Amino acid sequence: MLDKKTNLFQKVVEMGETFIDAQIHKSRKILEGELDLQKSKDTEESDFIFYKAVTEDPNYKIHSQGYKEKATRITPNFLKQMALKDSMVASIIQTRQNQVSNFSSFIPSGYEKGFKISVKNEAEVLEKIKQELLEESQKKPPKEENGIELNEEAELKETQDKSDDSQEVINWELERRAKTIYQERYRTRIEKAAQFIMNCGESENRPFETKKWNFNSYLRAVVRDRLTYDLIATELVPDQANRLHHFFPVDASTVKYASTSLKKYNSFPGSQTNIDLLYPDKYLDKINERDILKLDETLLEEEAYKYVQVINGRIERAFTEDELKIGIYNLSTDIYNNGYGICELELLVGLISSHLNTEYYNKAYFTQGFSAKGILHLKAPLPRRKIESIRQQWHHMIKGSKNSFQTPIFAGMDEVKWIPLTQNHSDIEFQGWMNYLIKIICSIYQIDPQEIGFGFKEEGAKGGLSGDNTAQKLNQSKDKGLYPLLKFLESYVNCNVLQYLDSDLEFYFVGLDGESREFALERQEKEVSFKKTLNEIREEDGLPPLPGADDLILNPVYLQWYSQFSEKAEEKAREQQKNQEAVMAQSPESSSEEGTQQGEDEESDIIDDPIDIEPIEKSVKIEYYKLS
Repeated sequence: MLDKKTNLFQKVVEMGETFIDAQIHKSRKILEGELDLQKSKDTEESDFIFYKAVTEDPNYKIHSQGYKEKATRITPNFLKQMALKDSMVASIIQTRQNQVSNFSSFIPSGYEKGFKISVKNEAEVLEKIKQELLEESQKKPPKEENGIELNEEAELKETQDKSDDSQEVINWELERRAKTIYQERYRTRIEKAAQFIMNCGESENRPFETKKWNFNSYLRAVVRDRLTYDLIATELVPDQANRLHHFFPVDASTVKYASTSLKKYNSFPGSQTNIDLLYPDKYLDKINERDILKLDETLLEEEAYKYVQVINGRIERAFTEDELKIGIYNLSTDIYNNGYGICELELLVGLISSHLNTEYYNKAYFTQGFSAKGILHLKAPLPRRKIESIRQQWHHMIKGSKNSFQTPIFAGMDEVKWIPLTQNHSDIEFQGWMNYLIKIICSIYQIDPQEIGFGFKEEGAKGGLSGDNTAQKLNQSKDKGLYPLLKFLESYVNCNVLQYLDSDLEFYFVGLDGESREFALERQEKEVSFKKTLNEIREEDGLPPLPGADDLILNPVYLQWYSQFSEKAEEKAREQQKNQEAVMAQSPESSSEEGTQQGEDEESDIIDDPIDIEPIEKSVKIEYYKLS
């Protein structure tokens, strides 16, 4: 029997080797141009261009169980225990969870911590809308009623041949109108996508087990998996129309890459476990239930199952590329990793063991009592039986957590002397070793010890980590650890969730600098005085625009210029001048010939001399600005 099983396994290995050698040979033929893809019988594989490099462990025994395993002795369960039992690692993970969860709220405007959703290539979309407005203005003729143009497109068309200053104003108006249309066109889609992400999908027709997940808890779960296993996994659940309905995180420690031997999953050892030999009918009744693995033969032949979920060494579920999405932060080219990443805990195995042993040593000092290394010297001629009795009494009183710091008492001897073999470790040495371990663990996780509550003295400095230097170090720590983590999650959500919901939208985190409300008000107060209009500042805070404040900058120099040279001021001055001339033309003639002659002279002076009309124009412009 043993020989037959061995021979069968060798045949499976040989078949696997033959298949891989054929694929390598085929890829070489394709690269060398000797094989025509169009004439290939396998039409599905003809769409791919194969590579030649070895990217996975060539040990075929690793793939024989239906999934690819990482060639390491550190199992996911061992990594989980390290993350839970070591106090430093647990505090680091919890700190990062709290920091990332602060970005789980949708921020439509403003600079608070959260996330936003916008359209991809927003500048190109705005430019396209402006072109549509210009084309529409050229096609539609202006509509007039009593000499007054009514549509806005005619205004754009009419002012295209004006001066450069007027053209800049028109471009600004065009930009503002395009932005308004852009916001109205995509506002509903953005709000719908934001609500979908906040709830991790649709709330209706959803299983009870996945209703507990929202975006806050989702981020906390994936951050823990990322910092523990360097792997995150999310299942995408479609509706009956094959559209994304909801998503939720999956235990990353159970997710593995599927291998080509998954086709023989029915013959795997353990696939027929949990069978009651006394009552086999119960097993037959469970075949169609969800807890029994049943794969689609068509998808198996096409090798469409890319991931499997392994629990207690047994494959429980298999997923296609569209059903399960994984993310790996620290990818490497090591073929023995089989596509998996390198987590921080793998680099910290020795240091975490030292940290745990150091904590245990200090804890044992208070729980187990006296345990110094030395010799107990009895200066008295004692028989061997008496010495053995003293030895038993010594061990009984000293050892054990129940007898901490008990002192043995001896009588009937000349002298009892303790000769230590090693000196006790001083508190300074213990603290220095612990500080070293804490710093190294934090450096691997790219986090400053100050973020988790440990403040250390700088090398060669008298004071601790305090003052302005603290804020600078915390910002540098976030630049190294927090922000790259947020960028990784941002890319993961865009590629694996939002793409299936609305491919035109883009997800990104905002408020990374942590701008406070007081600082934001101070910044806005400065910006509104030289570069931003009042309505632009109000738009940042999500407030509605004020009428007449689209081009209002709160600056005295700008106000003076606006009252004299702006297009609205000049238009208002011309209108006032026309009204004044009309009133003067319709006024009755004076009975006095001298008064009439004097009035005609004054009128001619006003029309001919531009200097006399300048104060009137300025006053009219200023009055217009106040009214507008």
